[in-house]
Amino acid sequence: MKDENIIGIDLGINYNYSSIYYDEQIRIVPHPLTMDSINPSLVCFNNKECLVGIAAENAMKKYPTNTLIYPKKLIGRFFDDPEIQEEIKYWPVKIMKDFKTGKPQYQIKVNDEEKKFFPEEVYAIILKELKSFASLFRGREINKAILTVPAYFNEEQREATKKGAELAGIYVIKIINESTAIALSRKLNFYSAEKRIILIFNLREEIADVTIIKVQDDKFITLSSCYNASLGENDFTNLLNDFELNQFKKDYGFEDVDFYDKNNKKESNFLMELKNHLKEAKFALSFRGRFSGEISYKDEVFFFEVLDVDYQEICKELYNKCIDLIKKALFKAELYQKDIDDIILAGFSPVIPRFKEMIGSFFEGKNIYSKYERCEEISKGALIAYMENIIEDNQIKRYYKELNEIRKLINKNKFQNDVLFEEIEVNLLNLENKLKKLEQLNEEKEQILESKNKIINKKEKLINDKYILIKETKEKIFEIQKKIEDKINQLKKLKKENEILKITLNENKNKYTQIQTENENIINKIKKENENKINEIYKENRKLTNNNIELTRNYKMLIEEFKHFKEKSKEKNK
Repeated sequence: MKDENIIGIDLGINYNYSSIYYDEQIRIVPHPLTMDSINPSLVCFNNKECLVGIAAENAMKKYPTNTLIYPKKLIGRFFDDPEIQEEIKYWPVKIMKDFKTGKPQYQIKVNDEEKKFFPEEVYAIILKELKSFASLFRGREINKAILTVPAYFNEEQREATKKGAELAGIYVIKIINESTAIALSRKLNFYSAEKRIILIFNLREEIADVTIIKVQDDKFITLSSCYNASLGENDFTNLLNDFELNQFKKDYGFEDVDFYDKNNKKESNFLMELKNHLKEAKFALSFRGRFSGEISYKDEVFFFEVLDVDYQEICKELYNKCIDLIKKALFKAELYQKDIDDIILAGFSPVIPRFKEMIGSFFEGKNIYSKYERCEEISKGALIAYMENIIEDNQIKRYYKELNEIRKLINKNKFQNDVLFEEIEVNLLNLENKLKKLEQLNEEKEQILESKNKIINKKEKLINDKYILIKETKEKIFEIQKKIEDKINQLKKLKKENEILKITLNENKNKYTQIQTENENIINKIKKENENKINEIYKENRKLTNNNIELTRNYKMLIEEFKHFKEKSKEKNK
């Protein structure tokens, strides 16, 4: 019976997941407070305490320069690595070089005191919390684990990961590749065919890897595995981040601002907030054509918009890299598209509609399982690997390992036990014979491969030609769609302008009617006033006429009286 005090841990870039096995079931370990399986891969130091996981995520915005992020990207690597230099320019926390080892270190300040942490020390803090959650959930102490790592991790990175677990008080039983864990987990879900060849494309935060597996008699046989360490979900995020940041600078006049300045808290907070918005945008664009939001900077709120057309255009090269990686895995397994029975899209890839279309076109109607699964399935697969004794080494390596173990045993016993020595010698001889046969088979296989190369190259050329033709056709269709969308946008713009002109015309018409009414009122008022004045003048004139008539009458009377007086005077003089 398998040990039930084992925890399977998937250490991701952004989030960690863990599972335990008991009562003949694999159970996801929830967070004690949220009861969710998600545990952010973060450690944050405020001035009082060290916060881990969800607590660190909640404090991240307030203490961006004191939040230790992405330890998985740094662990077991050197500070001068160009990939490391490219990555850390996006981070608000300072990453310094340890001159003794040449390894990167986190540098933070807590209460004006400088502190430094290696990535494995950050892992130890995170793993210690995951261990405590599992122990609490199980009701007993758990101190053994199966860890998963990306396929591209070298021996030094795996050893550094193991060291982080040991610092947390965890004994590492086995470290397996994430792609193997996915395959094992999905095996429990829906694969029951006797013989099937399955291709798994896993696009996670930091890497894309392709694994081709043959399922036969309920066993998984790995045929090939390829990866690209410079292709992952974060590459999509970073491209979109650079594009939107440049657009924001251009739209709002911040061309001279260095948003990557880690010493400036406002710029660090803005960059972190923008990145969180764009992570949400990537998922939103999978089912609608645009995403809009608001972002604050210097106590002001700014509007930004992400269009699916722009997103697909800037990510075109990444899509092509994904297809090239699949081609490489097929070539390595000596298979063609028609040989694949099922395709599993894991990680971030199921939420990219354009990528699913490209995969469907490339494999011409094969079964594609693109349901978006949380990464907790990897931690499940880790436990399945332990339960089923999955060994990832190839057969020749296993024989070499057994040979070395036998030789060590011989040296340890110093040939004291002759019977044991003879048995060991017989086993050693058998293993050496098997090894020689396997090496001969490998040589014959290489000769066969060389003879097949010409045929493969010809078919590869035909596939490439077909792929180029499909690519050019799709690009033309995409250009036509873009032109149609531009025309639609122009028509919408013209329609909007016409509506504005119509509104303006109606407003002008109303103003004209109002002015005309006011003019008529003024004219009527002036006309009325003039009529009143004319009437008054007419009355005055009439009065004056009457006065003139009266004066004329008086004048005539005076003349008559004068004449009369004159006659009287004449008579008197006589």
